[in-house]
Amino acid sequence: MIYLPTYVQPFMGACTELYPLFGSRRRSYFILASLTISAAWLLLAFQTHYHLVSAICCLLIAITGFTLRGVLINAITVAMGNNLGNYKGVQTVLQLLPLVLMATFAGRLGGIVTEHWSYRAAFSAAAGVSLCYLFLLPLLKEPDAVGAPPAASGEELPNPRLALRQALKDRRLWAVTAFVAYFGLVPSPDTARPYYLTDALHLSKLFIGELSGWGALGAILGVLLVQVAPRRLGVRALATLAASATILAMVPLMLIHDALSAKVGILAFNILASLGAFAYSWMWARACPKGLEAVIFGTLASTQALFYFICDWLGTHMYDWFGPATGHSAAYGWHWTLITCMALGAPLFVLILLLPKTDPADDHLAAP
Repeated sequence: MIYLPTYVQPFMGACTELYPLFGSRRRSYFILASLTISAAWLLLAFQTHYHLVSAICCLLIAITGFTLRGVLINAITVAMGNNLGNYKGVQTVLQLLPLVLMATFAGRLGGIVTEHWSYRAAFSAAAGVSLCYLFLLPLLKEPDAVGAPPAASGEELPNPRLALRQALKDRRLWAVTAFVAYFGLVPSPDTARPYYLTDALHLSKLFIGELSGWGALGAILGVLLVQVAPRRLGVRALATLAASATILAMVPLMLIHDALSAKVGILAFNILASLGAFAYSWMWARACPKGLEAVIFGTLASTQALFYFICDWLGTHMYDWFGPATGHSAAYGWHWTLITCMALGAPLFVLILLLPKTDPADDHLAAP
């Protein structure tokens, strides 16, 4: 329920593209999102008694702000990457810093906060951190006004309403959306993995927690590995890379049988998973026409979010279907869970054939 705002990302994107707030299509909405998140955390911080309804309402407000801010950040990232012809470089910078922080001290800091801070202190700090995002305002580039000639190209920008109608009639958008929908359906073994590590391998909770560090290292290596790819990969090539890496990531997990192989397997899994996720995000960027980054990226993100819940349900129940709950061993359940994930991912290569040969990001829509 609290993730309902993620389903309306296309409308949030359309609102920012079509309806400037106080003359701004980025900064004003960014301020609104940051203030909304901060207000939600403060409401939680100063509640004397926590009730389910009030907590859900506060979380809905916070996630609405997070979603709006995410739509804006994604739109800016996609526009910057496509305009520079180097989305790979822009996304690398944005992904590496959080991964490095997670691998070094962010996880430990979260544990300290959880263990030693009160709810009021933790939520108040979260409200303050959200307001710190406002220091990024000078870095946010506003899109040129409709009909104004951009300084770089001298071309008149398209009317956003006309451009949106053209984009919605374009079969390429719906082909990419169908691919994203099925990609979101492919289950992940993340839910089953802790059960296999404890039930079959009898690894300690402390050791399983330490595996997150190996996972973060693998994610960093995956992002770095992407750098060998050419700058100008198209939607089809990126979809092929994303599908291949996601399916092959299951192989090292199948080889886990003790503590050492768990470290190696988690490291290799996250290298491939990070590579696939990067290519997947890059594919979304190449599917966004100029000037419509917020609404198109939001459409793909909402589709992913909707089908992810079905994927999460499948991933949660597959281990039950194949594992100890049905009289099989934990190892049997784990391996058949991975095989099923790979089998369900195979149709992605058929859907790739339906993807466009030309990228919407390269289109030059005519002004009215």
